[in-house]
Amino acid sequence: MSPNFLGRNFSIMVLSVTRLIDSHSVKTTESGGIRDYDAGKKTKGHKRHIIVDMLGLMVGLMVHSAEIQDCDGAPGLLKSIRHRWLWLLHVFADGGYAGDKSKRRLKS
Repeated sequence: MSPNFLGRNFSIMVLSVTRLIDSHSVKTTESGGIRDYDAGKKTKGHKRHIIVDMLGLMVGLMVHSAEIQDCDGAPGLLKSIRHRWLWLLHVFADGGYAGDKSKRRLKS
């Protein structure tokens, strides 16, 4: 096999087992459904957690009140996509998802 062939297959494999997660707080009105205050971003509204693949295509989405921290919102979203993406090995996240609290919740 040529090095190009192996390199291309390795890249495809890495792309298929890797996802990215991030959250976004959005201002809403009182009639906009779930609503609370995100002290970190100083907005009153809701927060959405989104998981995308390495091409930017959405894999999962969860919306809840803005008061839920990133490390508390991620486990529910990851569990909701686990049955569909059995081969998922890596999820890249920013510092809001770091810490022992996240690790404990993801292990259970």
